[in-house]
Formats: sequence, C-alpha cells, structure tokens
Amino acid sequence: MLMRHAETLAIQAGLRGTRLYTNKLMPSNIALYRSLGYAFEKETLHDHGTVAVHMVRSLAERAVD
Repeated sequence: MLMRHAETLAIQAGLRGTRLYTNKLMPSNIALYRSLGYAFEKETLHDHGTVAVHMVRSLAERAVD
C-alpha cells in the first residue's frame, strides 16, 4: 500500500517514474520490488563494502486511483 501511495503521489506531481535502492544483501526486498514492476538499473558501492541496488519503474502504464 505504501509503494502504491508513493506512485500515486509521483503521478499527481507529473513524474514519469519512480526509483529506489535497497541493499544487495536483501534479496527478498529485490524480489518484492521486481514483483511490483521495478527493474534493475545499477549497483553502487558504498562505505564498508555495502552494495546498493538501484531500481526504477515507469509510471506511464499506471493510472491514478
């Protein structure tokens, strides 16, 4: 529900998509976001060897509720 709400706010603000990132060590997060329509964009290395997985989703196909 929270992700859908964020996407609705993005659409209302005139944005064409959303993006997020999660820790590579959290595969359940990555799977959840993929199931919601997010696609892998890139990985970035952060402090202490942490790897962030950046994901994006186009909102073109989603209408406002």
